[in-house]
Amino acid sequence: MARWVDENPNPTEASVAKCNSVLSLPEPWLEATQDSNTFVARTTLAPAYDERWFWKVLDRLLRNTPQAIQALCESSKTDHQLLQQFRDMVTFCHVATILPDNKASPDTICSAFSGAPKGHPINVTKLEDIVTCAFRYGVKLALDWVLIGAIDSDAQLIEALEELDSNWFLGMEGTDAWSEAILRETTQLFCIFHDAEQDVYRSHLLTLREVSVPIGRLHSEMVRSLWTTLSLELLYLTNDDDERYSIQAHPTVLRNLTIQAANPPLGYPIFSSLPLTVATLW
Repeated sequence: MARWVDENPNPTEASVAKCNSVLSLPEPWLEATQDSNTFVARTTLAPAYDERWFWKVLDRLLRNTPQAIQALCESSKTDHQLLQQFRDMVTFCHVATILPDNKASPDTICSAFSGAPKGHPINVTKLEDIVTCAFRYGVKLALDWVLIGAIDSDAQLIEALEELDSNWFLGMEGTDAWSEAILRETTQLFCIFHDAEQDVYRSHLLTLREVSVPIGRLHSEMVRSLWTTLSLELLYLTNDDDERYSIQAHPTVLRNLTIQAANPPLGYPIFSSLPLTVATLW
């Protein structure tokens, strides 16, 4: 299996791999990787990076771009400086999420999922959003691997990632992004969080689906017939039966709602406005 090329696996100081490729990372991102932890982590994390998977993903992202861009991508496969840039960036993102000397404890994972990782600060908003999103995807795929089963091929992994990207929102419940996902009618919403009262870690999954709602219509003549007998009932037929005007007594006609809708003083409103001032002198 092809691995990342690292021409200097044991650097003595932080440095940035320079290249002139159009695929080169933005300068602020490159500056963010100039951290000693990133370069110290190179040796430890190097076996985890698969160059073959990197180019497979990049080819897929650029498949709908002009042929010139695709050709550029193909020619860049021999650009060791470009590969080193992306390798250092991925290493930095890993260090920013979980420091190499930290274990992936439930607290560490939950904190990173919430967007507050306990690793090295990123300090680049766009990059921070991408890292948080990627980490959430990884957590969801790991949970699916445990609960549903392992992914056997790259094609299945790409399909799973595209499914998350198209039909899922992974984030924290109660945030603006969560509310916006609900308004967009996102198919699935998922989050993990720490229940401080019981000191356990939980997940919450919401699924968009159709819900059957019964709808009824009361005939206007039936409602008016109830209203016309209110005076008789209130003056001559009242008793201590608390259910006389309730839905429980007459569920079919929604009795208490129809009584409320009558004009005062026999009916009573289900809401009231703020005090109103009415001028009596002109």
